[in-house]
Amino acid sequence: MKIYAYFKKKDGFTLFYSLLMIIIVLIFISVLVNIAANEYSQAEKNKNSTKAYFLARSGAEVMAGYINQYGDTAITEMNSYISNEDIMELKEDDEKISDIKIIDNLDDSYDIISTAEVKGEVKSIKALIAKTIPSLEGVAIFAKSNLDFSKLDELDLASGTVLTNGSTINDPEGFIKNDDQKVTNAGLDFPSIEWDDNWQTNGKIDSEIKTLIDPDSDGIEDEKAIVDDRISSSGYYKEIKYNNGNLEIDFSSVTDEINIAVDNFTLKSDMSFTDAENKFLNIYVKDSIVFQTPNVDLPNINFFLAEGSTMTLIANSNIPDDEGIFVYGPDSNFIMQSNQTTFGGAVVVDSFEGQGKLAMGNFIYEAFDEDELTYIENIIKLKAKYNIINWDRYSAE
Repeated sequence: MKIYAYFKKKDGFTLFYSLLMIIIVLIFISVLVNIAANEYSQAEKNKNSTKAYFLARSGAEVMAGYINQYGDTAITEMNSYISNEDIMELKEDDEKISDIKIIDNLDDSYDIISTAEVKGEVKSIKALIAKTIPSLEGVAIFAKSNLDFSKLDELDLASGTVLTNGSTINDPEGFIKNDDQKVTNAGLDFPSIEWDDNWQTNGKIDSEIKTLIDPDSDGIEDEKAIVDDRISSSGYYKEIKYNNGNLEIDFSSVTDEINIAVDNFTLKSDMSFTDAENKFLNIYVKDSIVFQTPNVDLPNINFFLAEGSTMTLIANSNIPDDEGIFVYGPDSNFIMQSNQTTFGGAVVVDSFEGQGKLAMGNFIYEAFDEDELTYIENIIKLKAKYNIINWDRYSAE
């Protein structure tokens, strides 16, 4: 109290007290401003770090799309590196994808390493991409939208399974004896076989088919002719129609397979095979195929049906060989009227209909052996898109 009384008697006490309060307030404001500035700086850093992370993810996603658009050759052509300017337009100089690298894992998968920078904050992310397809093991029939056995005369599934993405399987005769052999709402996604009329301009064509019909890559279809009722090499035969006589498939000059692409294939006559043991005949169909041939001793014959096409097995087809036939066309229609046909592996289509009460539509399932299953699944994987199946943060250190 003595000090207070002393200063009270002195001039300038009010000024001193005011200055002291101002200093205290300024110090307090300075501390608050410093705290706010640090928090703002940290918030900006966190924001830029988050933006860099998602920009890096976007880079990996764009790269996966780039590979799907231009095919596996795009990976080779990029020589394991592609700069950001090649794949996306950048909005600001301080927000950019620094680089994208692709690493071959040597197991049909790739790591895409994408690095992005936003205002000094750098983030790298690794995306694992691979082609995946549903397993065909144990699949007798898969029909994406329509599975109708109402007019089928017989269905021998053995241990095979019938599946559909639809909600019902029309089986009034009760061919499927065990509930665990039928699956509805399966949710399976098999890759389509593309073969568009305007493939030269829109690029919608399966890579194997394009190789067959346009071997010179000049956009001009190269049609081959059947000579002496014999096919002995792969190629595009456009229209095949045999109502009598015999069509010979001669494997003598090939080591493993013959691949044929056709717009339409009608066979209502005999068909024979030369030197076909342990070899494959793969037939790619654009529009339609009608198969009506009796007592054929088959090699491994596989039909690949383009989107919107139709395959019909007619009444007197009698194909009992254990190798059987495999039919793949997840966006095609399949009509079963044959006397007896053994299917080696599966039928994968959009719509399956039996139309053969009088025509004895008999379906017999014979499971793939391991080598055949691997062979078929490898072909189908080539038609699949790369999917990102795993994300991981990446550090080069």
